[in-house]
Amino acid sequence: MTYDPSVAIPTLVGSALSCFATSCVLLAWMCYGQGKRSFRYALVLNLTFAEWVNTLNNTISGTIAVLNKGYLQPGGACTLNGWVGQLSVQASDFSILAIALVTLLTIKLKTYILNASFDKKILICLAVWAVPLATSTTAVAMKVMEPVSGNWCWISAEKTKLRYALTHGWRFGIIIITICIYVYVFIYMRKRLSYLQETSRTFSYDYGRDLHDLSAMASPPANTDFKDGSRTERMLVDEENPGPLRTTSAPPKSKSKLLGVNTGLSVASSSFPSPSSPLPPPSPAGPRRRKRSQSKSVEREIWRMLLLNAYPIMYVILWMPGIVNRIVEATGHQYKWLQIMQCSTQYIGLANALTYGFKEHSRDFAIWIESLNHHR
Repeated sequence: MTYDPSVAIPTLVGSALSCFATSCVLLAWMCYGQGKRSFRYALVLNLTFAEWVNTLNNTISGTIAVLNKGYLQPGGACTLNGWVGQLSVQASDFSILAIALVTLLTIKLKTYILNASFDKKILICLAVWAVPLATSTTAVAMKVMEPVSGNWCWISAEKTKLRYALTHGWRFGIIIITICIYVYVFIYMRKRLSYLQETSRTFSYDYGRDLHDLSAMASPPANTDFKDGSRTERMLVDEENPGPLRTTSAPPKSKSKLLGVNTGLSVASSSFPSPSSPLPPPSPAGPRRRKRSQSKSVEREIWRMLLLNAYPIMYVILWMPGIVNRIVEATGHQYKWLQIMQCSTQYIGLANALTYGFKEHSRDFAIWIESLNHHR
């Protein structure tokens, strides 16, 4: 295979940068993340580990390829490189799908996701590796791993149908499903944001908690008919800022679903013999300022939820040149500019670390940098 430094070197640089970035995230987890048990964090960590394995594998083979002017020797090491590459890159693909699906189920307030046990989270993370393990082992068993275009070994270019059956077909499906989920989540959360901004003028909510760490869901009680003509009303209790109870009529059922984010409120049902029952006066401590700050907090937390789907967009964009190049190669053509652009796939790990990993540990990194400054 002809050695082209304009392709090999940028590809190696991308692999090395992604490997370094994901290594930093994993080190941050080892130092600061032991107490984090959220589902979001588990999925991000699973994705980061898959990217780290893939980029480390490609960095090693890429270094050898550049030093040997593009030559990678077929054999056991090449087969191992191809097996690890297939396993890890497809695990990254399925991690993206898992993140999209869990995000969708979270905003829909599915209790089996909201209240998932630690063991269930581990099982879901391990399930991400099931298909990749099967496809990579199948390719090795068929003895089709050999040096290919790029800095690594993989399924022979002559086995086009096998490539699509074991890798490309899965990836195309994941990309399509992820885009559909992202569009739905974006529209749904925009509607929720609009409604919560409207209701924040009436209700007091606490959005300070992490939307993804929901541990329980308060379901509105069914309306009950009373002989004395009393009506069912809902009392909203701010658990973190307790004060006099405020009673309000329950919102419509269709809109109450949109209220299902983590509000930090206890929702209770109570019957009152008379609509004019006296209630303690509300606290005068700056309700308007509180409503404005909570409205901003609503927007910040909801867009933080959307951030969990921001990475799949980068994933799709960075994979497009590689996908197009593979389609072109399958037709028997090759274009140098497209091969150069294909190196963008090696920057996916870097995008992952910047979008998710460093976001998760931004406060930890700030504390670490501050401690270094104090020791000077």
